[in-house]
Amino acid sequence: MLDEIHVYLDLEQFEVGYNRVMVSIPVYIWKVIRRYPSPDLSLAEKADDAIRADVTQAVDKHLQEYAAADVALSGLMACGAIEVPRDAQIAAGVAYYTDRRAHQRQVIQIDFLVVFEPEENTS
Repeated sequence: MLDEIHVYLDLEQFEVGYNRVMVSIPVYIWKVIRRYPSPDLSLAEKADDAIRADVTQAVDKHLQEYAAADVALSGLMACGAIEVPRDAQIAAGVAYYTDRRAHQRQVIQIDFLVVFEPEENTS
């Protein structure tokens, strides 16, 4: 099972405990994984007003380009079809980018979450 933002692991050997799953990843594979670029987190710290302003500007630009063109323009699919009223396009765009921001904030929380267990003292 695959999608754009998740990786699903099919594991044969793993350890499960209360609120955790531990997976052993060989160091050479981890080094390859860590080489991939960081995720886009550009929306994570953006305020609601800034998202609304960006979407409003993009929708207005798209509507102007459409009005000046003889053919339909692609783009701004997150905001809806060009035939959709401007306010509805803005609302759809704000909802889309607010969802993306929530996901990016979740990525930041996971990225900075370090879970470790202290070694047991057996002496």
